Amino acid sequence: MKKNRLAVLPFIFLPMLIFGQSDWQLRKEQNGIRIYTKDVAGSALKATRAETTFDAPVQNCISVLKDVDGFTRLFPSCTYTEKIAAKGDTVQTQYIRLDAPWPVTDRDYAFEYLFRQGPKRGSVHVITSCRPNAYPANPSMIRLDKGEGLWVFTPTAEGKTKLVYEFHGSPGGTVPAWLANSSVVDSPLEMLSNFQRMVKEERHKGKTFGFIRQ
Repeated sequence: MKKNRLAVLPFIFLPMLIFGQSDWQLRKEQNGIRIYTKDVAGSALKATRAETTFDAPVQNCISVLKDVDGFTRLFPSCTYTEKIAAKGDTVQTQYIRLDAPWPVTDRDYAFEYLFRQGPKRGSVHVITSCRPNAYPANPSMIRLDKGEGLWVFTPTAEGKTKLVYEFHGSPGGTVPAWLANSSVVDSPLEMLSNFQRMVKEERHKGKTFGFIRQ
């Protein structure tokens, strides 16, 4: 049975936090997560900024993003995931299918995570970009072929992790504007709520990654 909203469709992400600090409007605050939106000239969709703090170290957060098998629990409406390729521990490509509400056609996409040490010791930037030709197309789904983005994980003095996540783009194909704009608030909120729980799981504790400078 299809859900009555779009969930975590991959939008066109921006490779750095370039939306600026002004004009953001707080749309929802829940479970320690703040979701902001702002208009973008020439786009029917709003840009979104998500902020939260995880009660876990950066390594746990990175482990969640590397655990492709856990994506069906992390991303709302995700029904299938598969790791396509990896290069060491800094590049990972994966495939995802998303269940969209009737009568919207289901979506799928392949995308790459690029893990890099951030400017602050212990921080990590994760750059995302769509790789539409990395996985065979499914004729019953709409392949999302554009997307770039950034997650910024920064350790705090208390041993926690601050996240700033911004994105903007299109869900692909024909989607009612009200539904697409609702998803830029509700989908990241649910995804980060899932993330907050998953970083505390035993499977994500005690991990080490060579690109994280301590």
